[in-house]
Amino acid sequence: MLDRYQVEMIGAKAEVIRKAEDRQLFKEAMQAIGLDLPRSGTAHTPAEAADIQKQLGAFPVVVRPAFTLGGHGGGIAYNERDFNDIVRRGLSYSPIHEILVEESVIGWKEFELELMRDRKDNCVVVCSIENVDRWASTPATASRSRRRRP
Repeated sequence: MLDRYQVEMIGAKAEVIRKAEDRQLFKEAMQAIGLDLPRSGTAHTPAEAADIQKQLGAFPVVVRPAFTLGGHGGGIAYNERDFNDIVRRGLSYSPIHEILVEESVIGWKEFELELMRDRKDNCVVVCSIENVDRWASTPATASRSRRRRP
């Protein structure tokens, strides 16, 4: 689209944005640099999601719809009934009908750094975020209220 209208993107390149937004590409990039990640899998159907949850072995699990703002449509499933509801909702909210089913890391602290880096590897930390909310799955959802777990 940018080429069609002769628009030059400045800042991050389209490939970098795609890698940051596509859950599978991001996971592969993190694994390539040796980072340990929660176990997860990508699903396009409820049956695929159920298979992934069984491979993870236990609840709770986090369901993250692809390409939704602030994790809209996702959530943490503590049991099979909630899991099935969240999976259906997540698949319907995702414009590409894709979800990530991920093992939960509830109880861990999240410390996130927003930073800028240039081509010469100069880096500036723009801000830091510490998430201590016990259920929040992303900083964007940390201020929302959720039903307490049973």
